Amino acid sequence: MIKQDQLLYVPLRLKQNTKIPPQQNVTVIVPG
Repeated sequence: MIKQDQLLYVPLRLKQNTKIPPQQNVTVIVPG
């Protein structure tokens, strides 16, 4: 199961890296 740290890391990256699209972030979580 995804750890709470990863869940927090997803929105944090989205807020920090607004240039990167959300699709790329999701792709990183899928294999992780």
